[in-house]
Formats: sequence, C-alpha cells, structure tokens
Amino acid sequence: MKYILIKSLSKLAPAIIILVIFLTSCDSNMVFDSSFTLPANGWNEKSAVEFKDVVVSDTLALYNFYISVRNTDAYRFSNFYLFLTTKLPNGKLGRDTIEIKLAELNGKWLGQGFGHYKDNQILVRKALRFPVSGKYDFLIEHAMRQEVLTGINNVGIRIEKL
Repeated sequence: MKYILIKSLSKLAPAIIILVIFLTSCDSNMVFDSSFTLPANGWNEKSAVEFKDVVVSDTLALYNFYISVRNTDAYRFSNFYLFLTTKLPNGKLGRDTIEIKLAELNGKWLGQGFGHYKDNQILVRKALRFPVSGKYDFLIEHAMRQEVLTGINNVGIRIEKL
C-alpha cells in the first residue's frame, strides 16, 4: 500500500511543482520589483542604490509605489530615514525624504520573517499617477546621520499597477 501511495505522489510531484511556480510567478499588476543587497560591513552614506530604466508606459493608470527594507535585529533604531530621488524621462528630478517605521515603541520588530531578519514592504505612494511615459530612474540613499549604517541588509522598490 505504501509503495502505491509513494508511486502516485511521485507522478504528481512534477505537476504540483509546475503549478506552484506558475501561481507564484503570476503577478500581472507588477510593473517593477527589484531589491539590492547592501554590503555586509554596512551602507556608507555616500553610496546610493540605483534602480535604472524603470519603464512606465501608461500615464493614465494609477500605481502603488512601495519601498522594501530587510533589516536584522542588530539594527539600532526603530525607524529608518531615506532619501528617494526620482529622475523623470524628461530629465526633471524629484526628491523625497521618507521615514519607515521598523519597530514598535516597545522594541517589537515590524515586518515578516524569522530569526534575525525582518522584511518590510511599505506603501509610500498610493494611487500614484506618473506624469510622463518613458524610463524612470530611482536613487535611494540612507539619511540616518551615520557615516556607515549597519543592520539594513536590502533595500528595494516595487511598483504595482492598480
């Protein structure tokens, strides 16, 4: 009996794997999703993370814009400040200062994850309309008044079409 069950499961395994990959890879609303791994010895205040050539073709659509942050429990602060510089296809620049809350006042980390790592995806702009179609560049710099910031492992952006 065990042999028949194992043989049946082994025949289904490839189909199950393909189905899981298909379901997890289908994200028709995602326009851009990328993350950058920061150096293990810390993020220097003079080093920026750059996301280039993000194509936005539909200026009538609405988008949600997220910043993603992965931190460790070695991060010394409850919040995280960053500068976001946006270069539009027409050459114009925009710059925002963004605060991301990573922990509660009692020290409990926010976000998802196990062990020492926590992943946060923060909605920065809801129902955003891009003014110009073309290729956008985004630059993220930490704004934490530390020459070298430790405890932040990854930073990224995600843009979803509504």
